[in-house]
Amino acid sequence: GGASMLDNPMFQNFNEEYSRALNESRARWEMERMAEETDLTDTEEREARNRRQYEEEMRRSQGRYRREKAQAESDREYEEGAELMKRLYEVSKQQGLDDGFGMPSAFEVRMKSQQE
Repeated sequence: GGASMLDNPMFQNFNEEYSRALNESRARWEMERMAEETDLTDTEEREARNRRQYEEEMRRSQGRYRREKAQAESDREYEEGAELMKRLYEVSKQQGLDDGFGMPSAFEVRMKSQQE
């Protein structure tokens, strides 16, 4: 039989690293479990803290989402408003009301109606 993967030094190295990491995390987990058994209020406090952090993060991301949404909406409103102004300008030009700006002033309209 040829060399198997187990004979590969890279794999052996990985295997050693992996089992070392596994043992470390197991030991850490064991210690945490023992610590929690000795002091349950500590666990409750940590859970409350984690929950607070989570809620805070949620609030922040929701706020960010709302801000971005509001920004997008105001951008759209601005674009729609600009589009509307452009259309009004085109219409006023077609009707010969163009006074160099776009719309006739109320004063000019009043003057015209008084002249007729």
